[in-house]
Amino acid sequence: MLANPSDERKTPAWQDQAIAAYAQQCADEKAAEQERFTTRAQRTCDLLARLGVPVAVGDVFPADGLPAFRVDGVTFAGFNDDGWTLVVILDDCPDCGRRVASGVIESAADLGKMLVGWEPRLTHHDDCPAHSPAPRQDCTPVEARLLVALKDWLEAG
Repeated sequence: MLANPSDERKTPAWQDQAIAAYAQQCADEKAAEQERFTTRAQRTCDLLARLGVPVAVGDVFPADGLPAFRVDGVTFAGFNDDGWTLVVILDDCPDCGRRVASGVIESAADLGKMLVGWEPRLTHHDDCPAHSPAPRQDCTPVEARLLVALKDWLEAG
């Protein structure tokens, strides 16, 4: 049986006001985040242009929440650190697929260094699941920890 429309409960005015205030707060936060993203994108674009990278702010796209630009197969991203906009190259590790960032690029020489010598797999080698030794199936947990420690010691050594 269908409910009688007169049986429906109306939301009290104070609840409507609270819900409206929350909706407005969410809209304000979203607008503020979009403004921050746009500002970071413009700063990143300006920095890349100073480095000689041909970008336009209209080419920006979000990558992990950062403003990013893809130029000739290279993905650049800008992020803030203590009020400064910094630029890195983003790429995926060929072994595990995790997105990793290069070192900070502050000059044309830094950019050249990253383009010539940076390898994503080396940025997070110690954290890369593809490089983590798999414990033998026939050893105890203590033996597995010892094998990992021995491997680390040998690599450091």
